[in-house]
Amino acid sequence: MVVGVGLYFVAQFGIINNRYIELAIMSTYLPMPVLSSLTYLVFVRPYREYCKRVFQSICNSKTNLPINSTQTPAFATSASKN
Repeated sequence: MVVGVGLYFVAQFGIINNRYIELAIMSTYLPMPVLSSLTYLVFVRPYREYCKRVFQSICNSKTNLPINSTQTPAFATSASKN
């Protein structure tokens, strides 16, 4: 946000006049709605606990997979029968 304000003053005072500076002024504010919505996942307890559960279940499911499995996946055997 500070970068956008600085670029605005640079453009207003005529220090640098460039089309890309004008675009960059507004582009610095674009990530703010995304970042503010992500803060809910950290600071609101039900959301935080849900995200923790999902993340832990993903991590646990990946660690339970066999590394060198000789078993054929179920979808591969049913497809080969047809």
